[in-house]
Amino acid sequence: MALIVVMAMLCVTAAQAAPRWSELSGEQRQLLKGFEPKWEQLPEQRREKLARGAARWSAMTPEQRDRARTRFQRWQKLSPEQRDRLRAQRDEFRKLPAEQQQRVRERLREWRALPPVERSRIRQRFRDYRADPEAFERDCASKNAQRRLDCLGPSRAAKPSR
Repeated sequence: MALIVVMAMLCVTAAQAAPRWSELSGEQRQLLKGFEPKWEQLPEQRREKLARGAARWSAMTPEQRDRARTRFQRWQKLSPEQRDRLRAQRDEFRKLPAEQQQRVRERLREWRALPPVERSRIRQRFRDYRADPEAFERDCASKNAQRRLDCLGPSRAAKPSR
């Protein structure tokens, strides 16, 4: 019985192990060809991540690939501090309950739907509020704060611009 359990565990471990170079599809090998000489020396977790990424890339439409390339180029241009800040924000977002994450996504959709002039107006208001945080409280407590994006909360107004 113990032998069967050990064999089963070995089979599960083997099935979960990172793929060897020869186990990758032709398209995955083409996408990852720069890694071929050192593939077997890479940590398993890294090989798994690369193989999953290559599979995801293969499944993308040309438009999705263009969008991914553009986002990656923007990422490369960021300073290490900016990247760290974005990673921290991502981690904080992931800690939020699902309903809060959905509210954040909805607000982002609303923001993106605004005309550029309106977005500039709101950005300027938040710059002003950073200079005078009490003004934010006064404005949002008044009846003049009709748009949801104008009053996201005092903690948002006090954060530094990005």
